Amino acid sequence: MATNKKLGFIYLGSQGNAGSYTKQFVDKLSPHFDVTVFVHSQYDFDHEKEVKVHELGYPFTDSILKDSFLRKPIRYFELIFFYLTTFLILKKSGIRYIINNPVTNLRLDKYFIQLCSLTKIHITSVVHDATSHYDRREQYRDYVFINSDHLIFHNEHSQITLVERLNIKTMYSLINFPWFHHYPSNNLEKEKSFLFIGHDRPSKGLDLLIDAYKDLQTEYNLIISGQITDETKSRVKKIENSGIKLIDKYLSDEEFMKLISEASFVVLPYRHSYSNSSIHYNTYLNSKTPIICSDIPLFDQFKDEVHCIKFPKESLSGLKKALNKVSSLSSDKRNKLAENGFNLLLESQKRIDDQILNFKNNIDHHN
Repeated sequence: MATNKKLGFIYLGSQGNAGSYTKQFVDKLSPHFDVTVFVHSQYDFDHEKEVKVHELGYPFTDSILKDSFLRKPIRYFELIFFYLTTFLILKKSGIRYIINNPVTNLRLDKYFIQLCSLTKIHITSVVHDATSHYDRREQYRDYVFINSDHLIFHNEHSQITLVERLNIKTMYSLINFPWFHHYPSNNLEKEKSFLFIGHDRPSKGLDLLIDAYKDLQTEYNLIISGQITDETKSRVKKIENSGIKLIDKYLSDEEFMKLISEASFVVLPYRHSYSNSSIHYNTYLNSKTPIICSDIPLFDQFKDEVHCIKFPKESLSGLKKALNKVSSLSSDKRNKLAENGFNLLLESQKRIDDQILNFKNNIDHHN
């Protein structure tokens, strides 16, 4: 009986511990590979099959030093330590195939890929963002993708965009965003609320949401959670009786899911520049929390008033209209939107097993 190839799965995320994404992805990979996971400390997920987990260390720069001016320089050396430790374990364990998630410091990802290439380690990079949110990082991101042996895309739009933009010649696979298990359904609603959750980046349109909400006559509060910029805090502070609640802290998986499950709607006011990013909406649909989203290509599969409420991208008046519309929706209509979105997600997840098998066959072909 043939033994499975050894595969390293690397997720050194920018916010502490790897979460459900890593757990779900590894569980799908483990029937086909002998998987070793490389993450930060305090990784507390049990896997369906036996999986080796290397917890490389506690990320002090995402906790104790989060607000310190020393965070950036220390973070660089902290990540160098994590990557070098990962590389040494890969070599000692005889792991020749890796899946790397380049999400934190793309310059170090470039050097890590160069080191792996020199030592004949086959590199698969996951495309979480086909374009960068920050222009200065674009050169490193592109280098990572061009010089990987294999790419994994989580949505077809990102795949088409990157392959055309960089004239990608390497092998690539499409694997739907593998973040799916039974989250708590949306039956915990304590107050009527709109929720924006995630990093506060220009491409995510949070400024547009705040401007649309501030003049809205509605019972709904607006909750903003994630890494919130000083500019956003200042903008909210200037609005009298705003009804806006800021949660500026790192959330555990439990806090993250509770917040989503208590929301009436999750708002995704993303600009066109976010079209090539990862598919984070799976979590909201999985919790049966309905979404309000812009009409960027990332959300093409969703039909307005069937799976979501849509508005024209970057349109302040359009977003106001959407917020007003959902404010008057009956609970039955809201629940129907949530149910339709959940069922659409179920359909996409049914394809993952075949997609993982196709990825394995591509790796076998490389050998």
